[in-house]
Amino acid sequence: MELDLKILRMDRLHIPQERMAKRFDILQQTISIHLPKMPELAKWVNSDLKRGFTIPQVAEKHRWTEPMVWSVALEGKSDLERFKALNWGLRIWDRISGMLLNSFTY
Repeated sequence: MELDLKILRMDRLHIPQERMAKRFDILQQTISIHLPKMPELAKWVNSDLKRGFTIPQVAEKHRWTEPMVWSVALEGKSDLERFKALNWGLRIWDRISGMLLNSFTY
């Protein structure tokens, strides 16, 4: 399981399989065997997030780092959805320019 998590982390960083194999001192084919397991690992994390568990709780439960859980939680979301999930506010000029654009009438 530990190797799966390491492979998942490197895969999400788009590190090539050959480089992972060198790093772990294993055959590239071993990496190829582990990669199909990755969606299954994320499925359990997503399931807990949908149940309302917090990012830190899910990270602790699955022995993942919080950034790894965030990467799964934010996957497929738009930038605005990501900002909202992370409790990041938009810059004031983004809001103003959006209001100005919406207030113009033609």
